Amino acid sequence: MKTKNIIYYAIAPLLLLTLIFGIRFIINHKYVGYKRNAKEFEIVQNTNAGIPYTWKYEIKDKDIIKFVKKSSKQLSGKEISGGRVREYYKYKALKKGKTTITFNFVNFTNNKVDKTKKYNIIVDDRLNVYIKEKTD
Repeated sequence: MKTKNIIYYAIAPLLLLTLIFGIRFIINHKYVGYKRNAKEFEIVQNTNAGIPYTWKYEIKDKDIIKFVKKSSKQLSGKEISGGRVREYYKYKALKKGKTTITFNFVNFTNNKVDKTKKYNIIVDDRLNVYIKEKTD
């Protein structure tokens, strides 16, 4: 009987602690899909080749993040006019804070904005980046 009590009082708290920390780990990591555990991150925009439009971005607070580079990939596999293109805009977190990146889909023949997309960016003290597309 004493052996069962010892096992119960010694092992039960360990199991309880394991359960508590396990649940805490799951709760703290449920946002992994929204959290970027890197100092650099990308925002992807789609467009078509051969049209007079281009994506232009504006960073509200350039002390929080900075633009690194833009690259693109032809989705149709061929260099054809009107083919779909995916553009990758790479940014780097500089310090903790909040900012917004605004993308305008601009007709470069008359500078008319056809579409706007906004992204709220939050950088934590470890330079982890949280990205959320803002909907109006």
